[in-house]
Amino acid sequence: MSLRISIVTPSRNYLRFLPDAVESVLNQSYPNKEMIVVDACSSDGTIEYLSEQQRRSPESLSFVSEPDQGQSDGINKGFQRATGDIIGWLNSDDRYLPGVFEKVAKFFDDHPTVDALYADFYFTDESLNRIRPIYGNIPIRWLSLFYCYVASTTFFFRRRIIDEGNLLDLNYRISMDKEYFTRLLHKGYRFHYTHQFFAEFRMHGGNISLPNFHRNPDMTQEALAILHTHFGVKLPSARLEAFLYAAVHLLIKPLRYLIRGRELPA
Repeated sequence: MSLRISIVTPSRNYLRFLPDAVESVLNQSYPNKEMIVVDACSSDGTIEYLSEQQRRSPESLSFVSEPDQGQSDGINKGFQRATGDIIGWLNSDDRYLPGVFEKVAKFFDDHPTVDALYADFYFTDESLNRIRPIYGNIPIRWLSLFYCYVASTTFFFRRRIIDEGNLLDLNYRISMDKEYFTRLLHKGYRFHYTHQFFAEFRMHGGNISLPNFHRNPDMTQEALAILHTHFGVKLPSARLEAFLYAAVHLLIKPLRYLIRGRELPA
């Protein structure tokens, strides 16, 4: 039997984008799949849309709409409801490219010791016109402390990661994906990067993960919290920490570009 793929999508008043995400899952030719939309009490017609889609595809789409403690909480609820062998996380303003699920299932069938797979993606504008390609990096634990080189919209992982108690940390509002991937890497889970395009990431005014940490105090604070947790270093001055973090971030940027797009053998 083919591996079952579960896709978790958090949603709140994003009806103008959500249909593209839903269709990108339901239109995948891979048959053994499910999509779980976890909605935070939307008031823009999302519930009516999802109800209609669920009637059309009851075997592939389910949803819940209830209050939550933020995006991370909604994603965790979806992870815990997922029934698949492989789980993916697709935000409601992004979409998968055709044929991705077959590639993902084949990879995990062929590489039983690999825990997670991620890939490249395209930045698009609000109308899904492609702006530029974004390439990943091979998985390096220390580099994950400074750069989120794993795009959540291309990330697929074995359900044993969830079964072993690994969920998103609700304390992170912006960098929940970076913290999650860093934590999994430091726990020893085996990641693999593939130099293929899996998805499109839509850029618009509501993106919370795009602001540069140099201009966003909350992002800086979360970046330093990740460093404290996984590197064990904390300086007496928060301002000095932020300055040194920014300096190291800039210094290693050329190294990141040197290894960008290089695929690590499985």
